[in-house]
Amino acid sequence: VSGPITFTEVMPNGHSVANHTGTYFKPSATESIKIGADGTLVANSTSNVVFDVARITFDGIIAPTVVNTSGTVTIQPVGNQFEGAVSLAGLSLSNTATGLTVGKSSNPANITFANATIIAGPIIAYGGDIDINGALTATNSSISLQASGTVTQTDAITATNLELSGTGTFTLNNTSNNVGTIAGGTSSSKLGSLTYVDSNELTIGTLTNPGIIASGKINIQTLTNNLNLNSNVVTDNTATDAIILNAGKSASIGATTGGDIIVSGTPSVTTGANGIAKLYSGSNVNSTGLATLVGGLTNVRYETDETTTTFVPALEAGNSYALFRETITLPPTATNQSVCSGATVSNLVATGQDLKWYTTLEGGQALASNTAVVAGTYYVSQTISGSES
Repeated sequence: VSGPITFTEVMPNGHSVANHTGTYFKPSATESIKIGADGTLVANSTSNVVFDVARITFDGIIAPTVVNTSGTVTIQPVGNQFEGAVSLAGLSLSNTATGLTVGKSSNPANITFANATIIAGPIIAYGGDIDINGALTATNSSISLQASGTVTQTDAITATNLELSGTGTFTLNNTSNNVGTIAGGTSSSKLGSLTYVDSNELTIGTLTNPGIIASGKINIQTLTNNLNLNSNVVTDNTATDAIILNAGKSASIGATTGGDIIVSGTPSVTTGANGIAKLYSGSNVNSTGLATLVGGLTNVRYETDETTTTFVPALEAGNSYALFRETITLPPTATNQSVCSGATVSNLVATGQDLKWYTTLEGGQALASNTAVVAGTYYVSQTISGSES
């Protein structure tokens, strides 16, 4: 089968929207419904399959309706919107399908993906609420979600790209999510808010539009590996956690491996007035461009992660901060001193642990405690947990 297969719904005479049940697929124990190839009479199908409907139900209580094709599958309203919520609970797509589209850009009706869906092409959904209750996989392709309501998931999404649009609230925090690049929102149509968790490396980049733009909070995390910041992240939110970017969340304070924020190009991170952006990463040296992005060392803190509630120095409103898991050994503090004749190194005073005194800034040998002190400049280090600074 190679030609298009189209189901077009026509409301019967005497029916109205109120009493119209729509298109209904209900396989029985003896009569299955297979569209495209059935594996027997029709071995293969390349047909594009279209359901052009007002309402649609796939009743899968006994068996699912099966669509087996290497073409695309489209479930769309006859007019601008479905007359009721659409659930794909009783629909089974072959993994050879090269595209799945549900809805139109004008559709506000809710959509539920209830079964695991794995196809060899893009998955696109337009809806009010979008519930992902079955794993969605767009093999080597993209997943696009446009929503005006809430987008939630209980199962993972897997795709090369994830593109988000609409004014909805996107909460995609399944720890098995696996996406290459994420982008969403525009200055004229901002996402409501975004929480996204990815299991490994992720790039905030450019798809149809660049970066992430939202009116509410933005929280993007990788559990392991790097978070590549290639495009702008912008919100109107003014909270102390208006933007959170977290690379390697599964790593603990002190771990310099596990994931870093890598800045590429000249992206910006912008909150609403007096909001704070917190950018969690592994180590300063491995987080290319991050300290520069936040404005330099004044806005850098160490020995922190998302569990940290007290920062030293405290974070100030209206700033972005690079917050590193790595621990550092700070140098000891000392001031100019006057000593009596015959004083030795043991008489010098500094604040720190396991102090060592030198006559050179770098290298050289630590002075013995009984070394006589003469006028001049001395340098002091401290050692904590085996690390000297």
